[in-house]
Amino acid sequence: MPGGDDRPFSLASRRPSRGLERTPNLWWAVASLASVLTLASHARAQASGENVVRADALFTEGKRLLDENRIDLACEKLAESQQLDPGGGTLLALALCHEKQGRLVSAWTEYGEALELARDSGNGNREIVASARRAALEPKLARLTIRVPPAVASLVGLEVRCGDAIIAPDAYGNEFPVDPGEQRIVARAAGKRAFVTTAHAAAGESLVVEIQALEDIEGHARIPVRRRSAPKPRPQHADVESTGTPAVMTTGWVVGGVGVAALAVGTGFAIQALLDGADADRRCADDVPCHDPDAIELNESAMTAADVATGALIAGALTTAVGIAMIIVGKHLPNEAADPSKAGRFAVRF
Repeated sequence: MPGGDDRPFSLASRRPSRGLERTPNLWWAVASLASVLTLASHARAQASGENVVRADALFTEGKRLLDENRIDLACEKLAESQQLDPGGGTLLALALCHEKQGRLVSAWTEYGEALELARDSGNGNREIVASARRAALEPKLARLTIRVPPAVASLVGLEVRCGDAIIAPDAYGNEFPVDPGEQRIVARAAGKRAFVTTAHAAAGESLVVEIQALEDIEGHARIPVRRRSAPKPRPQHADVESTGTPAVMTTGWVVGGVGVAALAVGTGFAIQALLDGADADRRCADDVPCHDPDAIELNESAMTAADVATGALIAGALTTAVGIAMIIVGKHLPNEAADPSKAGRFAVRF
């Protein structure tokens, strides 16, 4: 009976042809998911593209300054370019700049990194250049060994430095490369007077420095001796202008993370809706109108899952977009609290 309320329940009216009808929310869910993925991809590409453009400009400027023999400024520009968009060619130019600057250990390390990149990418020309330049630097490097007696190594808060580089405890007694010239070695510990000494290392020379016992500071209470690791070396980078506001960027990552979690939930429900709907269609493929109880239940489950997916995906899309925007904005805001380290790069190699 058309329009009657006592007719047997049928899904025939809910399918355009033979398939069970799906709530529009399911299609909104799928469309929302695709839009969010496109938005996130575009935002990442835009941020990455900005870095590439700026890195290219810095590289070109650095090469020009290098040709003009303005070495220090050239190294700064090349280092910033490498930080924004790492690449084997920029790394080779930076290594050459550091070599001319007299920072042979940094250059030697960078030539080694460029050599590995060239091998991985199959760039034969760069591999030859990096290998030859690195080998040519080998005999120009000095070598230094710092020995720390057990009684000194066990002092509380012990810190041993060579120049600006902190020597890790596991490097005590091991030889490591240094730039030729005068090396200043300092050892400090809580309640002790600092031990300071200098050593002049010539190219190709190997030196050994022994850390002497540290004297107590007068009037300072003795501290029970216990084993404690020295602070971990701080990552070393060339001095560049620091940008980015950590608080805004951190909040952006948190907000974006919530959005991604919502997208994951929405995606799960969208997939469930699609699977349940397909299963219902298979059960009623040759039964129009459909009276299969399982198919009816699956169809209802698919529509419920689609409703949940739509809400989660829309909320996730908006939250993710806000997080991405905060990260991009925070990255370009000036960070006045930044204090880039000026230590030599080889410190982190120990």
